[in-house]
Amino acid sequence: MAMNDTDDLLEDHAEAVGEGCLLVDYCGELTLLEVDQTLVFGRGAELDIDDNAFLHRQLGRFEHRDGRWWLVNTGSRIELEMFDRKTKASARLTTGTSQMLPGESLLVHFVAGSTRYELLVYGPPISRVEPAEPSDTVGLHLIPWTHEQRLLMTVLAESLLRNPHQPLRLPTNDEAQTRLGWSKTKFNRKLDNLCERLTNLGVRGLDKGVGGRNNDRRRILAEVCVERGILTDSDLDALDDHGTEGDRTS
Repeated sequence: MAMNDTDDLLEDHAEAVGEGCLLVDYCGELTLLEVDQTLVFGRGAELDIDDNAFLHRQLGRFEHRDGRWWLVNTGSRIELEMFDRKTKASARLTTGTSQMLPGESLLVHFVAGSTRYELLVYGPPISRVEPAEPSDTVGLHLIPWTHEQRLLMTVLAESLLRNPHQPLRLPTNDEAQTRLGWSKTKFNRKLDNLCERLTNLGVRGLDKGVGGRNNDRRRILAEVCVERGILTDSDLDALDDHGTEGDRTS
């Protein structure tokens, strides 16, 4: 199906998408998701892709959380790739990972055996992260932060600061700890304290969640810091200087 043809499909569902819904198109089969719904795709799944034996029965899932739509790779070995049709940015999801949809008009590619598949995805306009209460007018960029808090925020949000038109490339905990020269204990303690402070200031999604784990809070933290103007280019300079200091003392 040509690009222009898919744009025409969106016009019929523009109002629903504008209300926060997600439209998924696979070979002309349209599925419209509301925010309380999920969609699993794969071989024989809710969205039945193909009877290809190389295709996982549950390859991926679209879901809505923290005010945004996400794609989750639920397969065991097949990689998913998202491509933003407007910015041309792309993101790869390995098995077990999730990614916030980076745009409003996307292609999702994956390969099973020798066959390549494509989903067309249309979402609502991307909006800025808002505080928990609409009446909360706290300017997070005006609040004083310690040097180490700013270093932690910067190492998580570095890719967004350096490449603002690309999806976030979040470092692993080990990569962030090594970059900062911190122990695992110090890193986790600083992360807990920072998330708690921002939660008290009205930012959602940074609590530890059920069982004391929240694998998305680092991603949310990075995006909030950039979207709310907490970080600037000078923080990148401070992070680079911190790494240089570590090299000199090692």
